[in-house]
Amino acid sequence: MNNEVEALKNIKRQETPPFLFTRIEQRIKNLENDYISFQGVLRFGAVAMLIAIINIVAINQNLNAENKYSKQETTQEKNLVEALEMNTSNQLYYE
Repeated sequence: MNNEVEALKNIKRQETPPFLFTRIEQRIKNLENDYISFQGVLRFGAVAMLIAIINIVAINQNLNAENKYSKQETTQEKNLVEALEMNTSNQLYYE
């Protein structure tokens, strides 16, 4: 244990390069400047909401168009089946 303490007493102070402290301070200031502003966050959120709303509207219009087309298709199919006097039942045998 005494040998270790004696070894620690032999440690010499290291000379630091000039302006080291100012370099460290400048790096700290640069880190403080690397933040995102509140306005930037608000702009990003507004753009994201706008894109989401546009997507929802586009999908909703597409679904409405598909429903309208499928309703027209079913009425056309029913008219064709009635015109050709086809049987729409899947019953193969009449019992």
